[in-house]
Amino acid sequence: MFELIVQNEIVGEIVFSIAPDGFGVINLIEVKPNCRGKGFGNQLLNEAIAQLKCQGVKGIRLTPIKTKTPFIVDWYKKKGFVLNRDRMLLTF
Repeated sequence: MFELIVQNEIVGEIVFSIAPDGFGVINLIEVKPNCRGKGFGNQLLNEAIAQLKCQGVKGIRLTPIKTKTPFIVDWYKKKGFVLNRDRMLLTF
């Protein structure tokens, strides 16, 4: 888990782990509503990807996408993830 702190305030967090099959799993990424649109989500995701790569994962998947918000799916696609049924997947 990483927390992003700006001016002594937690503005976002990301929770991730490594599954037994060797894939990284992002369980949660959240940015406070009043802090969105400032690149904080990108910083959190980029740091998690870097950390998981350093640990030798095969790729990264997200927990099932429960939202139908196209913006969220598009945001992950811009990062290289592909939608596979109800999961987003990034492979290396």
